[in-house]
Amino acid sequence: MFTSQIKNIVMKKLSNYLKLKVYNSRKRRGDIERIEIKTGYSMGHISNVLNGNRVNDEIVTVAYKIASKRKINKERNAQGFPERRK
Repeated sequence: MFTSQIKNIVMKKLSNYLKLKVYNSRKRRGDIERIEIKTGYSMGHISNVLNGNRVNDEIVTVAYKIASKRKINKERNAQGFPERRK
């Protein structure tokens, strides 16, 4: 099997809860806009899904794919990157 096929099989086994947990530990500014462009859903709906108020497999999967390639925010901050502005 190719690596991409294995990743697709593993990703299908993850629950939406686990995918959201991975996304929330690695989210960055501008992610909702990126997800909006890829899926076509409104920013408000995407925000509701990522906060756990609504359920949408497509949005959760796209968010997971975006964030899965990143370092966890705690690791990133430990390396000297500035914390997120409040």
